[in-house]
Amino acid sequence: MGGRSGRPLRTSTTEVEAIEAACVSLSEVDALLADRLRGWGLRHGEAAQDCADLLRRYRIGEHDPVGLNLVRELGRAKDRLLDALEAIERDGLVRHSSRGNSVPHPAIAVERAARRSIIDVTRALALESAAGRR
Repeated sequence: MGGRSGRPLRTSTTEVEAIEAACVSLSEVDALLADRLRGWGLRHGEAAQDCADLLRRYRIGEHDPVGLNLVRELGRAKDRLLDALEAIERDGLVRHSSRGNSVPHPAIAVERAARRSIIDVTRALALESAAGRR
């Protein structure tokens, strides 16, 4: 990119070194995130990606055990939600009891609880983040 005059912007050696150091630290952060997420045992890649995004966005790390627990719980809730949605998609909304009566699929209750948990954890993360910025 150029400056206002159209000439290329000049970058000092120290700025280049700082940028390179930041890139290295980002890749180290990603490696740490990957290790942590594997340890959480999340079954769905989408849940793991959401957790990684939150850890980055809110800058949650080892220094913030409450934040880590909240994000882990959010990942587990997302896993439960995705499992429930898969079961409902596979089996349908309604099942039949042993007496032949139509009953809601049990995964509907799991889906509802997982969605509520995601909302609660997201709200708690936002509150914790706001409190940390004061």
